[in-house]
Amino acid sequence: PHAPLLVDAAGTLAFATIEGALGVAHGGTVETVPDVCPPSPHGAGHPPSLVAGLAPLGPGAFVAACHDGSLVAVRAAASTGERSAPRL
Repeated sequence: PHAPLLVDAAGTLAFATIEGALGVAHGGTVETVPDVCPPSPHGAGHPPSLVAGLAPLGPGAFVAACHDGSLVAVRAAASTGERSAPRL
């Protein structure tokens, strides 16, 4: 199974890849952070996705639960001059 997508009120989409990367998409821009969740020590294919799930964590943030038991918080970072850019 694959982790479900999250969409906030602004239309920003948060997602996880089966390889363990996390990302956000908004307004035609996609940003990803590779290798957030580590590979399974049980070998290839166990489990099929390295990310167990995603959940909202307040405005501009979400949390990912990895199959190895770790939790990773992701928060939006505003660029200079931008108030609320959906950036990792």
